[in-house]
Amino acid sequence: MIGRFERYAIVRALVWLALAQLPVLSSAAHADCRQLGPQLRRQPTTEQWERIEGMAVVDWLTEIEGSPVKEGMAVGLVEAPPERVFRVVTDNARFAEFMPFVELSTVETLADGSLVNLQSLDLPWPVSNREYKIKLVNEADAGGEPPLWQSAWTHVKGFGNIEESRGAWRVFPCGGMALVEYQVYTDPGGSIPTYFKNKATRRSLNQLIEAVRSRVGDPSYDAPG
Repeated sequence: MIGRFERYAIVRALVWLALAQLPVLSSAAHADCRQLGPQLRRQPTTEQWERIEGMAVVDWLTEIEGSPVKEGMAVGLVEAPPERVFRVVTDNARFAEFMPFVELSTVETLADGSLVNLQSLDLPWPVSNREYKIKLVNEADAGGEPPLWQSAWTHVKGFGNIEESRGAWRVFPCGGMALVEYQVYTDPGGSIPTYFKNKATRRSLNQLIEAVRSRVGDPSYDAPG
């Protein structure tokens, strides 16, 4: 029969064994994700990588030459294969179902095969509702070094009530998951102070990655066949 002290020794040994595995798991995460740093538009710091590996979303604003409006960037892990995540971020026709602020989103295929996405946004004060069109370019290079799935867009001039919108979703494989990078430069125009424009961009970054995380389990994104 095992005594009280023997049981304590066994439990303590099991705890130490579990703790001993943590550095190994952390090192594996570093090898899977941090090697992708040079491929990102902005290299995360060591502290930011630690947060990313802990499933936080890291975001920041970057100065753009000649513009008081800043570019937004966010990086986070999504617990799904990159192909599946890419199906979510290119599901523009259903963005109104799961993307924040999107009231309407439709996709039109032009005669040359290009895709144009019409979006209507219900934005928080002091930015009023916005409507605009963007041209989409979706590219998948599963055999690249590293593999990359990208959905980029540019503003279709002459439609809607914004000044500019451009950006991209980029998805990389990372240890059985997907490292997602979201980049956006949007100037909603109007007489809105620059401070509020930048604040609106910053506030949306984390929400967009979280929206993808919430959506990716939807069975409609299962691979065909």
